[in-house]
Amino acid sequence: MLDPEHVVTNGPEPAYCPRCGLKHMRRPDWLCPRCGMPVETDVPQGTTRVAAAPERFPIGPRVAGGLMVAAGLALAWGFGENPTAEHRWALLAGAAALVVLGTAALVALPAARWAAGVAGAIAAVVVSEDLVRARLPDLFRDLLPAVLRAPLRDLLGDLGLLASTSLVAFAAGAVLLVVARPGRVRIAVGVALSLPAIAVAVLRVLAG
Repeated sequence: MLDPEHVVTNGPEPAYCPRCGLKHMRRPDWLCPRCGMPVETDVPQGTTRVAAAPERFPIGPRVAGGLMVAAGLALAWGFGENPTAEHRWALLAGAAALVVLGTAALVALPAARWAAGVAGAIAAVVVSEDLVRARLPDLFRDLLPAVLRAPLRDLLGDLGLLASTSLVAFAAGAVLLVVARPGRVRIAVGVALSLPAIAVAVLRVLAG
């Protein structure tokens, strides 16, 4: 039997490793540079290893991004119509945050979907908790300090029950759209929950 190291060839030969599928130029020791197993010079046809396609950005976060941009623009419109409103700076900050986060989700930034999910979950819990506490103040102990509870109660009181409830629905819809890879049903539910808040914001501006 011939020693592979003493086989004389005219030049580098293409080689193929049957163990890991690596195609390369044969080394003098006839061993695969990747896994160290013996290689063959007969490269099989059609054995090219195809790289896995990168995971596509889910459609749900893009839909959420579009809704957030729309909501942010509606809030910005309200600010433009009434720039001296009592909560104008909170309104402007919310509009800017929605537009920035929504744009990031539209351009498929992975961090945007998680930021939207966390922000939506916090907003849904905080606002819904305040709505319940306003009607049942003795139901459970208040965990928020007065320095935070007072402005939150003031802001939600000015928004009214309809707008506050639609805000909770919008936040819940955003969470449904950005978590994991939502299917058509979950996307439809998320959109249905989110649209009323945008409609309320637009109607409030039109009503003056």
